[in-house]
Amino acid sequence: MANVMAENIVIRPAVRTDCAEIFRLIKELAEFEKMPNKVKITQETLEKDGFESTPPMWKAFVAEVKEQDETKDGKRHLVGYALYFEFYSLIRGRALWLRDLYVEEIWRQHKVGQSLIRSVVKMTCL
Repeated sequence: MANVMAENIVIRPAVRTDCAEIFRLIKELAEFEKMPNKVKITQETLEKDGFESTPPMWKAFVAEVKEQDETKDGKRHLVGYALYFEFYSLIRGRALWLRDLYVEEIWRQHKVGQSLIRSVVKMTCL
């Protein structure tokens, strides 16, 4: 069953229209870490910093349920994200920092987190 569920997930770079779902997952992560009042950003800030800033202040890969598994309202559903940012190290050169990794509890035994991390690692090789 794990393979069937995992086959329904697509890992891809985040786009602006994902911000509402990413923000929902950020709040879930805060709840999971028992810090629900620590989230000070808004969805609008997330959009601005990721898609209006040059260079973007953050980037992410998201885990999305494939279209045939969309929610009843027809919207796509994200089940996880890996949020990172790039920076420059005077010793190592181009570098990347994985800031957050979160996967909805129901998907945690299906290698979704592992797939998100692999996508971020591939970014470091470009």
